[in-house]
Amino acid sequence: SVNASLADSRMGLLRGSWRSFALAIVAVAAGSSWVLFRGIDRAPFHGDESGWISSGMYYSELLLAGDFSRDKWECGGCKTWGALNGHVGKLLIGASYLTCDASHPCVFNGYYDFFKSFEENQQRGQVPPESVLRRGRYSAAIAGVMCCVLAFAIGYTVGEPKLLLGLLCAGLVLSTPIFRLFANRAMADAFYNSLLLTQLLAAMAIVKSGDTRNMVRHLAIAGILTGLTASVKPSGFLLGVPLFTVVAAYRLGIGEGYKRTENGRAFFFSVTTFVITTLVVTYALNPTFWPSGLSDMWRLLGFPQVLLAWDRYMAFEDVGLGLGEWNGYHLVDIHRSIFVEYSNAGVNVLFLLGLALSTRRCLISMRRGAADVCFVPVAYFLGNYALLICFLRLNWDRYYLPVEISMRVIAAIGIAGLAAIPWQRAVSAHSSGPATTEVFR
Repeated sequence: SVNASLADSRMGLLRGSWRSFALAIVAVAAGSSWVLFRGIDRAPFHGDESGWISSGMYYSELLLAGDFSRDKWECGGCKTWGALNGHVGKLLIGASYLTCDASHPCVFNGYYDFFKSFEENQQRGQVPPESVLRRGRYSAAIAGVMCCVLAFAIGYTVGEPKLLLGLLCAGLVLSTPIFRLFANRAMADAFYNSLLLTQLLAAMAIVKSGDTRNMVRHLAIAGILTGLTASVKPSGFLLGVPLFTVVAAYRLGIGEGYKRTENGRAFFFSVTTFVITTLVVTYALNPTFWPSGLSDMWRLLGFPQVLLAWDRYMAFEDVGLGLGEWNGYHLVDIHRSIFVEYSNAGVNVLFLLGLALSTRRCLISMRRGAADVCFVPVAYFLGNYALLICFLRLNWDRYYLPVEISMRVIAAIGIAGLAAIPWQRAVSAHSSGPATTEVFR
């Protein structure tokens, strides 16, 4: 009977925990929806919105018609929104126009000329009508809400107290001005960052997994997510591949696991599965990479060519057209953008505190021979930071959004660490042994 009562008690706690989690998810979704949808009409117009809306409509119509002819999918008239950009982001924006009817038609096909004024572009029909623009922005706002929900799930997973950390992560992401701006624009950035956060959550699940025999399955799922992200923006591949490779090596190598032959085999097969799955998904979602026969098998090199083409394009935009928006030394401008222009002193302090606490947790866990999930947000931040340092050629605000979101996740850990100090002292005052919390462990 004692065992039965203990089991009933555990079930009651579990039900209560899931109820609290569900209520918190609803609160985060409702709160972020209220903030983001209110800002749709106030967000300043960006010329890229014309390109994303036009290409979104164009590619959505091709998909509905089942037309996968290469010339149409390469779309020379789509400018940089043709073969140079992945198609998933365009299709997600274009999906918001599928419900238009004859009484409220959604018709627009124009690409903004950044060397002309807004008024001139508007006269030439290169600025979408207000109703068309608003509909595209609704889809971005929905993706922004998903980002906040995912941020909550990440905070909930990373440590204790779960609900507090989850709400802090979601709140800090929502409070970020650059996040709200791009969640209110008809562009692919909100979709891209929601998929990046899904990658982060999947990487955390790998570290928390208690059975290394499931590593191949976990990395296969990670490959699907990375392929989806790379099909929005190619940088999703450059971030996802090293992130999941490092996380798999960390999970399998911790606690002298690197000495076990079976862990070495598991690492090889799981990473191989991950890379193959990533490439299969990326190629499956991009008809311009599909060869029609042996004569054009070279099209299988399409994705590496896109990565190189993006680098050449950004170099041309910077050097050839002078659109890089650099003010001096690139490294100085990058760090000014990360820590000053798109952040503030309070967030920076909390981020550094969270980084120190996360590093301490990881080191303590390593000495115990255990993996700690705090390793993943730190690796995710470092990956985004390295991506900026190594590849950023255009000092444009959208490219800083992933690293700013990762800073807010780590800053939430810093806030939870500060909140734990008085709790730790209160517990210590009423007990003879030292008190610890998971934030510090």
